[in-house]
Amino acid sequence: RRVHGAAAGAGADPADGKLDAKQFTPFVCDLVVDETRRIDEITAAFLAKLAGLAPTKASVASFRELALSGSLHVRLRERVANRAGKVLLGSQTLLEAVPQLKDRLDVAVQLITAETKTSDSQLVIRVQRWLPSLWAAEPTQTELTVEKTASIGELRQILASSTPGLPLERLRVSKPLLSTRREELPDAALDLQWSVPDALLVGESPWCLRDGTLVLFKDDAEPANIPTDVLARRPKETGIRITTRYDTPLETDAAQADAKPADSNPTEDKERDA
Repeated sequence: RRVHGAAAGAGADPADGKLDAKQFTPFVCDLVVDETRRIDEITAAFLAKLAGLAPTKASVASFRELALSGSLHVRLRERVANRAGKVLLGSQTLLEAVPQLKDRLDVAVQLITAETKTSDSQLVIRVQRWLPSLWAAEPTQTELTVEKTASIGELRQILASSTPGLPLERLRVSKPLLSTRREELPDAALDLQWSVPDALLVGESPWCLRDGTLVLFKDDAEPANIPTDVLARRPKETGIRITTRYDTPLETDAAQADAKPADSNPTEDKERDA
């Protein structure tokens, strides 16, 4: 199989786990590998090929230096459009890690201090604070590893414990659609559901989190300041009235009543109608 387009997450700071939510560095290299090879073997093959490159782009050269330094863990992930998706576990074969494997698999290469996901029962998600008063998200995201069986309440507790000044009772979480791009968040935030029951499990319906999913959290006491241009872009809802063939508009009823002779006999009217 051809593993194509290995790319490094841009702007990642391995020291604090912060990500600046940008796309990727330019294309690095591609590999031809057997689907039965383990992910850690493919990682080693990638590093060997990287060592033989002489990149001209500064971003790729910087990534190469960090990756070959040996001080950081090199993690492989499926690349899904503009985000890093499923974490490929080093102990699995390529086919085990990617059951729907096809040629030219796009892989993202991420540098982290240590691997936090050790089994498929865990999820590596992105969390980012939403600031209602600015109607924008903070510029950085943080990766968080949680069990698929964790509840929304447990996720809130984890976020509250790592966010000074934001008590648990005011912390709310929401999940944008997977297809939502960074620049679309201000519009998407208008329809986010922040009242999520604590008993729901993060890995099950309706949330169904997976590796790379973005979760927003906010202070429920922070007042919202929605920009006028965001409101202007919101689709307008048009009210409609649905009637059946048996419905008679009220104004028609009134007109028919006015047209009926005042001295008409109701009994005779019924007999005539019959």
